Amino acid sequence: MKQQFTLVLHSGPMSLGVQSALRFAQSIIKLNHQLEQVFFYGDGVYCCSNLLTPMQDEFNSVLIWQQFSQAYHIPMHVCIASALRRGLIDEKESTNNNHDNHNISVPFILTGLGQLAKAFYNQHRVIQFGR
Repeated sequence: MKQQFTLVLHSGPMSLGVQSALRFAQSIIKLNHQLEQVFFYGDGVYCCSNLLTPMQDEFNSVLIWQQFSQAYHIPMHVCIASALRRGLIDEKESTNNNHDNHNISVPFILTGLGQLAKAFYNQHRVIQFGR
């Protein structure tokens, strides 16, 4: 039976948790299950900043998640409360809050915890990585 998954990332972009989540996400796709979304929460929202500039030989979580989302059409949801508290903002919220700039990369989407709550109700599995 095809399983439906949501992945929740709690840790920052250079953590092993993010790399493990990516490998798990790739396995879900490879085993022909459905990955409904990746939800970035807490320090995990730092994985969505277009200001991150890792060294050439380091894991680039922003680029990797962008490519993964584009390749498999997986929504990348970002907790709006966690993001705003950490200085991460998309174009819409930048306008709403009278800021000149934004730093959330496409395809990441700011959303509320309701999106995550739906996952607990609708998906077969919600797997958390990080804290």
